[in-house]
Amino acid sequence: MKQIAQAGTVGPQATGGFLRMGGVNHDAPPVSVPALAPRSVYSTWALNPADSSVWTSVTLPAEVGILSA
Repeated sequence: MKQIAQAGTVGPQATGGFLRMGGVNHDAPPVSVPALAPRSVYSTWALNPADSSVWTSVTLPAEVGILSA
């Protein structure tokens, strides 16, 4: 997942992606973002985090989102 983020002066200072599968969130580690200018942040899951299997078209998550920290 790719996102472009910038820190707030009083708000979140980091961001990361998440996958929701079977009602369980699988969060990527948060990445700190600068306050000066937006930057690209990438969250990846090489394997299915629910069971560590290889991704298939059947196991792709139905919900993907962004977390701020």
